[in-house]
Amino acid sequence: MRLWKDESGQALVMAILFMTMLLAFMALAVDVGILFRARRAVQTAADATAIAAAMDYKLNNTNKLTYARNAGYAAASANGFTNGTGGVVVTITPLSTGLYNYCGGACFEAKLKVPNPTFFMSLFNYNSIDVGARAVAGPPASGGWENCMILLGGTGADFNNTGSGTISMPSCGFVDNSNGTNAFSNAGALTMTAKSIGIVGQIHNIGAETLSPTPVTGTTPSGDPLNLDAPSMTGCGAALSYSGSGNATLNPGCYNGASASGSVNVTLTPGLYEFNGPIQLSGSATFRGTGVTIFFNNTFTMASSVTMNLSAPTSGQWNGILFFESPSDSSTVALNGASASNLQGILYMPAGTLDVGGASSMQLDAAFVVSRLINSGALSLTLNDYLTQNPNSPLATVTLLE
Repeated sequence: MRLWKDESGQALVMAILFMTMLLAFMALAVDVGILFRARRAVQTAADATAIAAAMDYKLNNTNKLTYARNAGYAAASANGFTNGTGGVVVTITPLSTGLYNYCGGACFEAKLKVPNPTFFMSLFNYNSIDVGARAVAGPPASGGWENCMILLGGTGADFNNTGSGTISMPSCGFVDNSNGTNAFSNAGALTMTAKSIGIVGQIHNIGAETLSPTPVTGTTPSGDPLNLDAPSMTGCGAALSYSGSGNATLNPGCYNGASASGSVNVTLTPGLYEFNGPIQLSGSATFRGTGVTIFFNNTFTMASSVTMNLSAPTSGQWNGILFFESPSDSSTVALNGASASNLQGILYMPAGTLDVGGASSMQLDAAFVVSRLINSGALSLTLNDYLTQNPNSPLATVTLLE
């Protein structure tokens, strides 16, 4: 009889022990499941934080690091995790060494640490467990390409060809943001090759054309990828004038226009040049300079015999910007010049029209971000991806790297 009672008691104890263990495992499973769900939410926020910081760094031209971090913090908050609130820690760090030495600070690492309360595990004195996540975003080291011809207009023929010739963009893409039925209008003989061709509106073709690859129409508008503010243009000096031959050196500053004729050779030292009056370049003048940004808000004319060898800055406030027409100026600028010319940088004309009819046999390491583009001549233009010259180009793709 005693043996039976002992066995019954042992069985009861074992049952209680197993039930306790089972409940503990169930509690652990519930809490772990909740933690895994929290981990996914924190990782999503980390991804968004890194992308927001890298995108903002690419688009802003002043206080880049401060604004990039603020954009990252805002993205984390939008995902439910505000730095410094409820024990949340958000760390945003620019990367420029090791695997990311090509970034020059344009890649961003985001780390989030979020305390997550437990439920059943609190019975075992585990009241909270930190959930962490990490992400890195920035321009890709290789395999990506930028769009090197971006047309910003709205409803009309952003691209209007009535001439003939070729446009070759072997390593970059074409984007037309017009939503019109004649967004891409061709009435001449045109051959265009690019990495990609995207058009928000439709193609109006009454001429002969070869487009490769096949354009994708009805795309989503991308808008202005730069959206830059014009410089202040204060304290402008007298207009510049060069004639005859010889050499001259020009320093950054604000001038009430410029003209050149003859065979003068002008060297531009690095910096920002602002022109508050017309620019008229003729003869066989030569202009050269590195780290140069030219801002203008008036007419800009250049003869086909002028040689321009200019490159934009690759860092700083005007990173990548070579020519910048004022957003309040909608005039047409003709891209002329000798075939020996080479421009490295972005031609930014958010309200203006670029006429490439005089760009015969020109090969440029450049990108066009303009309202409209027209051609009525015998065109032969090659645009090489500016990203190969400046990996930190403000047009570079931003993607998750880790």
